[in-house]
Amino acid sequence: MNLSGIIIAGGKSSRMGVDKTHLKLREESFLGHAIKLLEHFTDDIIISSNQSLSTKYKVVPDKIQNIGPIGGLQTCLPIIKSDKAIVIPVDMPLMTPQIIKYLYEQADLNLLLNLLEIEGQPQMLTAIYDKKILAYIDELITKKNYRLRSFLSLFKVGVIPADHYKNELININRPIDLKKIRKNEK
Repeated sequence: MNLSGIIIAGGKSSRMGVDKTHLKLREESFLGHAIKLLEHFTDDIIISSNQSLSTKYKVVPDKIQNIGPIGGLQTCLPIIKSDKAIVIPVDMPLMTPQIIKYLYEQADLNLLLNLLEIEGQPQMLTAIYDKKILAYIDELITKKNYRLRSFLSLFKVGVIPADHYKNELININRPIDLKKIRKNEK
């Protein structure tokens, strides 16, 4: 796999109330888990975060603050070593290396974007992005359209059904979400 890795960890965590990168499941921080996932596939990992984080990998703040994950992609994609990056969010602590492998094996790498889809919902941050998508990112930002789903109508996107992984691809956005997965761990 000739891919870089990007962890989107720049959110405000407003629903959670605390920075999600430091939350723990099975004695491992969400950020530590995301890093270990990507280390299975690449040693070029960049973390999009507006917080100061202690890690051996490069942490970059968004060039344009408060525009969501599109800002992280705009900042990180130009500095990756490969032409493509596996992008994952920091708040999916149940994700496994098998899911990333499945994404890669099912992807059409001629496309600018390949993403997983769960129950008809595109997972814009569980995806493989091509650097060439930057022109579209810049265009959307210029138009103040910060929704990553806008890509779905701009060009052909590889949509990979992944309902069989829906239990592992749960975003932890609120304290109740974290409580549920911790309860299920026991």
